[in-house]
Amino acid sequence: MSPRSLSPFRAVFLAAAGTLLACQHVLTPANPEPTPTPTPVPTETPRTSACGVGRGTGDGLEEHCPRQESHFLREVNAAIDEVVRKHPQLFDLDDVRGNGGYFVKDVDAYYRHVVTEVQAQQLCATVDGGGEIAVKQTNDFNDQYHIMISDGHIRRGEVSYRATCYPAWF
Repeated sequence: MSPRSLSPFRAVFLAAAGTLLACQHVLTPANPEPTPTPTPVPTETPRTSACGVGRGTGDGLEEHCPRQESHFLREVNAAIDEVVRKHPQLFDLDDVRGNGGYFVKDVDAYYRHVVTEVQAQQLCATVDGGGEIAVKQTNDFNDQYHIMISDGHIRRGEVSYRATCYPAWF
C-alpha cells in the first residue's frame, strides 16, 4: 500500500484516537458526597483543686487509706445540695433513687460543680481518676467520697464515704 492509500485509514485512526482521548477525562458526580467532619477527640476533664496547703505527700494506696470515720461528710452533702439547687439542668429530678438521689445527666459537670462547692467551704477538693472526690483541710489526711452510684444516680450520706488516706495524696 502506498502512503496515499493509507490516508483514509490514517484519518479513521486519528479520529478514533481523538475520541478516546476526549473520553479520558474524569467524571465528577453532580452532587459529590460530603467529606465527613472528623469527630473531635474528647478532652480529659482536668483535675480541679484549689487549695492553699499545697500537694500532699501520700500515695493514695489502699494500705494507707483505711475506712474509718468521715471528716467532711456534712460539707460534701451540703455541696451536693448546692449543685442540685444551682444547676438543676444537670439532673433528671423525676428519676430518683432514695432521698435526693437524682439521676445525673452530665457526670463531668456534676463532679466539677461538687468540687467547686466543697472548695467554697474553705476545704481543698479534687476529682480523682476513680470516680471519687478527695477532700482535705491539711496535708495530714484526706477523705475519699464516691458521690454517684453505678446506675448514674447521686450517692449521699455515710455510704458515700470510702476511706481516709494518711497523709493526703493530693
